[in-house]
Amino acid sequence: GDFKDPRPKAHGPLPHEHSRYKGVYLNGEKVILSYTVGDAAVLEFPSFYAKDGVDVITRSFSLNKSSAPLAMLVCEQDKATGGIAPIGQAVTAQTSGSVDGNLAVLDIGENCIAAGVVGAPAGTTWALTAEGAIQLKVPALNAPARYALHVWSGPKTELSKFGAVFKGAPSPVDIEALTKGG
Repeated sequence: GDFKDPRPKAHGPLPHEHSRYKGVYLNGEKVILSYTVGDAAVLEFPSFYAKDGVDVITRSFSLNKSSAPLAMLVCEQDKATGGIAPIGQAVTAQTSGSVDGNLAVLDIGENCIAAGVVGAPAGTTWALTAEGAIQLKVPALNAPARYALHVWSGPKTELSKFGAVFKGAPSPVDIEALTKGG
């Protein structure tokens, strides 16, 4: 839950009890990252799609069991304010809440950054900080989980377009199948 850099020297390896890079899998032009966070094995498949003029970055995740809750820094924008936006509705002043049916939004002047999750494990929540960050909080997992994080940035006037595209976002990818070679 603390995103302060624990390394004595910038750009060095993180302590193994925090995380550990395992490598990559290649499947055609797809790249799957493999690493651990705490005691949870993670596969991550970053991708991009465009629909109805909306460009979305997607990070699909496959997590193994974890004995402790996990926190992910989705994005940060110095001194940005933010809130939770029920899909299709205006942004509220609420700075935490369930990911189910909600987008997390950072206000950056005329623009914004918005994120939504498809297939999140039960109990997964958003947390927006006073410093201008969106965090995703995943509870300890008794079983493997698969979900996809969708992130968009653009004019605030087009947030509803992202919401509409996000409503039709595909189910999370079966990342394990992509680790078998292309």
